[in-house]
Amino acid sequence: EFLNQNSIASIQWNKLEPNEPEFKFSQVDYILKLQYEKHFSLIDIFKSNNVGFTSARDASLIHFEKRKVSELLSDIEYLEISIIREKYGFGADSRDWTLKGAIDDIKTKKERNIAKINYRPFDFRYSHYSKKTKGFFSYPRWEIMQHLYQNENIGIIATRLNRQQSSGYFWVSNSIIERHILDTAGDSTSLFPLYLYPETNPQQTIGQITSPNPSKGGELERIPNLNPEIVNLIAEKLGLTFVPEKFPSVGGVAESRGGRNTKNYMQLPYNPNLKERAKELRQAGNLSEVLFWNQVKNKQFKGFDFDRQKIVGNYIVDFYCSNCNVVIEIDGSSHDDKVEYDAKRDAYLRGLGLTVIHIPVGDVMKNMNVVMEMLLYHPALKGTPPEEGNFAPIDILDYIYAVLHSPTYREKYKEFLKIDFPRIPYPKNAKIFWQLVKLGGEIRQIHLLESPTVEKYITQYPIDGDNVVIKPRFINSHPLEGLGEVGKVYINDTQYFDNVPEIAWNFYIGGYQPAQKWLKDRKDRKLEFEDILHYQKIIVALSETDRLMKEIEKIEIE
Repeated sequence: EFLNQNSIASIQWNKLEPNEPEFKFSQVDYILKLQYEKHFSLIDIFKSNNVGFTSARDASLIHFEKRKVSELLSDIEYLEISIIREKYGFGADSRDWTLKGAIDDIKTKKERNIAKINYRPFDFRYSHYSKKTKGFFSYPRWEIMQHLYQNENIGIIATRLNRQQSSGYFWVSNSIIERHILDTAGDSTSLFPLYLYPETNPQQTIGQITSPNPSKGGELERIPNLNPEIVNLIAEKLGLTFVPEKFPSVGGVAESRGGRNTKNYMQLPYNPNLKERAKELRQAGNLSEVLFWNQVKNKQFKGFDFDRQKIVGNYIVDFYCSNCNVVIEIDGSSHDDKVEYDAKRDAYLRGLGLTVIHIPVGDVMKNMNVVMEMLLYHPALKGTPPEEGNFAPIDILDYIYAVLHSPTYREKYKEFLKIDFPRIPYPKNAKIFWQLVKLGGEIRQIHLLESPTVEKYITQYPIDGDNVVIKPRFINSHPLEGLGEVGKVYINDTQYFDNVPEIAWNFYIGGYQPAQKWLKDRKDRKLEFEDILHYQKIIVALSETDRLMKEIEKIEIE
């Protein structure tokens, strides 16, 4: 009817101006686009990234249990290729991969590593993965995955393109990832690690530090995977100083702004066997130490947080500054015959990235003003403490993660978020920066299932049975105070999770609804006790994500 009543001349046409590099054949708000392009892109601030690994044979190679991977590795030693192909359903070879080549590769290199994989949001599985072999993977992506494989690290995950309605194609992981972690049908997902370990990137950038690595039993150097120019711009805008690591208190969890707890990315060694000895030394009341303590306790000295007789590894240090990474030793005559011991201890402490300052006991007893003036201008203590003046890579990651979970940001830039990696606005000021860091950190810990919050279950699993997932479905029941509309998530005809918030059941992360997909991927499988607890953690995590996104919504990001 419209065409009958109109002609080309009568139609009010809108002129499109497809510009490079996207050449979009749709209306574009170019004023908004110019504003958006002033922000920094993930591809710009993180120097190195790549897509997740590809197996192309997930069902045969990636398993729910470690024992299945062990069984496969054992079978390739003794069984014929034809039997292995049939038993594990490998199917035909491809241009990029052959089963014989994979088996020969693994046998030759003799590595038998079973890796934990972040396969989908909240979904962890296992496969053989090694730096020395291509093995079972068409594209192992070792150049990036190595920085999370058996290393203490974390990375932001995002897609360059997505074709879905959801603008929430973002995730975070501390494990290696499969390339379709955010969408099976969408484009490959890229991982942006926070730190680079030296095996393939030994070049020092804006700060290099020696970091204990418990998983390898030694010390490795790692550097922030961050563009120093953008980091310096952020520091300048905020009036803060960038530091390459955030050190927690010795033997504990880092205390940060607003009471926020952070994961121990740089936990210092702690020997609990020295606890009683440290307590005795504190109670002994050495006069020089007491006098110095009276000058620095309760953050009296420039806001720096000093502790007495703190345990660092197999040593007890006189004073440790937990927010400036400085050790202060008051040296009396007893140290005259301990030169070699002191040198060894100092080398160990400096190897942890700590600054060691020695002060003669005579200066403390007779010239305290001179001592405090010396410390006032000491390079390691010059300026303001981290609580006020420093920020670290994990703070940048948490700030970015909070912005990516802002509903206003997602809606405002939804068209641009579909066609390239996200761009992040520079923080307006330090106050807003720290507010977002706090909330982003909470979401990060929840998504990694590291927050104690996820163990505060809001659901029940009340009915006994075989626990086999047949056909997951949600049946709405009633509103529940604090949770909104809730329902029962049935896994079979009789068994269900009760009081599941509808918002959690329908919540999208990328192209998936994790509360639904996690169960669907386990069709015909029996849920073990740990699986039942894990699913209840997922429900808490999704509900909390929704709540925290509403908190972020209250902050004026731009």
